[in-house]
Amino acid sequence: MIRNWSIRNRVLVLALLPVLVFGSALSIYLVQVRVHDLRQSQINIGTSISSQLAIASEHGVLSNNQGLLQELVGSAMREPDIQSIVIASNDGTVLVNASRSSTKSTGMADDITHGVGIDNQFDDALTFSTPIQLEPAEDGESGKLLEDRGETANQEIHTSRKIGEVTVRLSAHRF
Repeated sequence: MIRNWSIRNRVLVLALLPVLVFGSALSIYLVQVRVHDLRQSQINIGTSISSQLAIASEHGVLSNNQGLLQELVGSAMREPDIQSIVIASNDGTVLVNASRSSTKSTGMADDITHGVGIDNQFDDALTFSTPIQLEPAEDGESGKLLEDRGETANQEIHTSRKIGEVTVRLSAHRF
């Protein structure tokens, strides 16, 4: 079949074929890089939200202040990518559980004991878990709150202790 082509057609095919192959390969590479960047951006956002909520909810978990924790979760739920947030104490008791009405929140409160990090068990979402650490305050306030709860503050001054966990579930639809 190629033998019947004119020299003009053969030269045209030989000139365009490498350009088309290189252009296709470059397009595929650039799309993969962009998808990876978007995924990494989503992981950074989820990690940031989860760690900020863990720091902000330290006092609310220590003092068992449900109103403060509800306020924190309510303000975080304004972010459109967040599907649900669970704040639990160290013994696994769920203190606050908020989710959008379109998401299934069954099982998430039960699965908060899976550890720190990222969990991809949901199809269209990423789940981020961050421990709530009791950071020793220089003014002794955290020791007072522990004593109010009936716990002893005999820990070393420079150590932190896990008092709960924040679990944030982000949707992957916008990314």
